[in-house]
Amino acid sequence: MNLGDIKAPAGGATKDRKRVGRGNASGWGGTAGKGHKGGKARSGYSRRPGFEGGQMPLQRRLPKYGFTSIFKKEYNEIRLSDLDDKIKGDVVSFETLREAGLVRKYLDGVKLLGNGEVKRSFKVVVEKATAKAIEKIAAAGGVVELIPEPIIDTKVKFSALNKIKSEVIDLNLLIAEKVVPEGTQSVLLVDAGAFKRKNLTIKGLKVSESAWRKMKKAHCKVEE
Repeated sequence: MNLGDIKAPAGGATKDRKRVGRGNASGWGGTAGKGHKGGKARSGYSRRPGFEGGQMPLQRRLPKYGFTSIFKKEYNEIRLSDLDDKIKGDVVSFETLREAGLVRKYLDGVKLLGNGEVKRSFKVVVEKATAKAIEKIAAAGGVVELIPEPIIDTKVKFSALNKIKSEVIDLNLLIAEKVVPEGTQSVLLVDAGAFKRKNLTIKGLKVSESAWRKMKKAHCKVEE
């Protein structure tokens, strides 16, 4: 095809531009098609998406439901049926799964699902696994080792120690005094509020640097 082979459409290749504001006889005189006054009649007017002239917009009229949890965890889900064909060795971990192309990003870990069957014996090291997957791996002579979740420190204001009469503060005492809930595994004392105690002994608790500076002035000790 050459440039000369291109044919103009039936109505013509170009159109005359609309000349507005040239008298009422054309139908586009006076306000030049922009109407009377208001923001839309001015140059530079812009309207944000969803604006409906001041009335309640649609996105606020519709009912809302549900929420997005900030504590949600996302795992790479792996099926049992993928292991026999794509894993070359006997160990299944994030590294071997990535080499096999079954996962890309770490996310919050790997979860093994019980879909499909497995014939080879594997040692599976993952964060999560369904009961069915563990049963099938064991039936094939393998074993599943679950990686424990990291322990998250429970933050406690050091001003909360003012109400405790004991001179020795440890995790069991904080649970007994209901400063932290039962099942708490690790506590971090943070600098918040006024610290009025002196000569305390802190056992088995973590202390932030700013909190330790103030507690040191009060002649407190920290023991592991």
